[in-house]
Amino acid sequence: MTKSIRKRGLPPGWYPDTREAIQTFVEEQRQKNPPSFSCGAVVVPHAGWYFSGSLALHGLELLSKECKTLVVIGGHLSSRDTPRIMSRDGVETPLGVLPVDGEFTQKIQQLISWVEDEEVDNTVEVQLPMIHYLFPAVQIVWLRLPPSLESYRIGKTIARIARELGYPCGVVGSTDLTHYGPNYGFVPQGVGKAALGWVKEVNDKMLLDAIQRRDPEEILKRAHQDYSACSIGAVLGTLGFADEAGYTRVHLIEYATSADRYPSHSFVGYGVVGFSSP
Repeated sequence: MTKSIRKRGLPPGWYPDTREAIQTFVEEQRQKNPPSFSCGAVVVPHAGWYFSGSLALHGLELLSKECKTLVVIGGHLSSRDTPRIMSRDGVETPLGVLPVDGEFTQKIQQLISWVEDEEVDNTVEVQLPMIHYLFPAVQIVWLRLPPSLESYRIGKTIARIARELGYPCGVVGSTDLTHYGPNYGFVPQGVGKAALGWVKEVNDKMLLDAIQRRDPEEILKRAHQDYSACSIGAVLGTLGFADEAGYTRVHLIEYATSADRYPSHSFVGYGVVGFSSP
C-alpha cells in the first residue's frame, strides 16, 4: 500500500532546507550547559528558526530521548474552530519522512471532535525538522487546538491515551507570545524602549506567571484580554497533558523577543516552558 505523506508546506526561510544545514544549526545552537532535568512536555515558540529556533531547540532538548511518540500541538485557530488533526502516514522533512503514530492519532480521533488538517500553518510544521534531528526514531501526532478550555481537557485525554498504550509519550506545545507594534495593530504603550519593556515585564510576564501557576482559566483570560499569545490552545493542551501525566513542576526555561536580535518597533515575544515530575 502506498503511504500518504504530507509534503512541506512552508516556503524556504522558515527552517533549513538540507540535512547538513539542520545539523549545523542544531550543533551550533545547543546549550553548552543544559539543565540537569528532563521534561515530559514543553512549550516552545514557532516564529521560524532564524528568530526563535534556538529557543525552540533548548526546549525540545529537555524532552526524554525515551519518547516513542511526540504529540505536537499547534494553534492559529479561533475559539469557534474544531480541533485539527493530520491523519497521514508521515510528514516530509529535509531529513526524510517523519512517521506519524497512526494508532495514537486514531485513538484521539475516536474521543474528540476533529477535522482533517490540510492547511499550511507554521505552528506544527516548523518544529518537525528539529524534532526529526533530535529524535530520529520518534513518531509524531499532528494536532492543532483552539483557544478554549476544551483544549485543556483534550490534553488530559492525550495523557490517558498514552497511559493506555503503555509507551513513553511527550507533548510539544507551539505558541508565540505578544505580537506588538504597528505591523500587528497592537500599540497600547506606543513604540520604543518603554513599549518593549512593557511587553517583557508586564504583558508576557503575566501570561508566563499564569502558566507557572498551572491555572488554565487565568491562562486563557490573559491570552484573550492581553493579546499575549497567538496559539494559547496549544499551551492549554500541553498543560492538561502535564497535569494528568503528573508533570506538575513548571520551569521557565528561557524568554526573549524578536527585537533582541532584530530591533524594530514591531516585535514578538517568545517563551520556553518545561513541565517535569516533582
